[in-house]
Amino acid sequence: MPNRFFALIVMVVGVAALAAPTASKAQTPTLHHLPNVTATELDGRLLETIEEQTEAALEEVGRRLEALGLTYRDVVVSNVFLRDSRLFQGMNGVYRTFFDTAPPTRATVEADLPNPDALIQFTFVATPDAKEFVAPSGLRSPALPYSWGIRVGNTLFVSGATSRDPDTFQPVTGDVPTQTRRVFGNVGMVLEAGGMGYEDLVSCKVFLND
Repeated sequence: MPNRFFALIVMVVGVAALAAPTASKAQTPTLHHLPNVTATELDGRLLETIEEQTEAALEEVGRRLEALGLTYRDVVVSNVFLRDSRLFQGMNGVYRTFFDTAPPTRATVEADLPNPDALIQFTFVATPDAKEFVAPSGLRSPALPYSWGIRVGNTLFVSGATSRDPDTFQPVTGDVPTQTRRVFGNVGMVLEAGGMGYEDLVSCKVFLND
């Protein structure tokens, strides 16, 4: 993904849940939240590169998952906050080694981080429950380490979406309404593949560059 589109395109993260009155309690997944994970030091040494900080942070995540009896394969949501979008390639190269198969959904945005030494901050959601990976046939894969959607029980997690053409994955430019319609068009394809629709959305995060 070209770096310049991190700050210039609306991004959406959605979570949809079926509102069936007969849904059993077993359909509600057990979720473990791992918020605000950063790593700026290791053995008293300051970690100065995005590769070092990404690796150390993800290793810390692994330890937290292990304490819960989970592994990286149990992660269903990954939110990545970068101090500078130009760090994306360095982050992604390391990230891919931790989530090489069946990766979680993911959204990556540029953000001001509270820790002045941090180049990257992660937030994860993991579950021990069975997962169904959702991949819309009409939405081209970006060849990046994330899944379009993951359904766990009656909950569907959807990756961050940008205004990209579903056939070519090239940017769809234009004003905010034009880009927003394309974003929700892409989200809608994931919802449909997961057996849901816009009416099932219960949470949506929107990132604007201005």
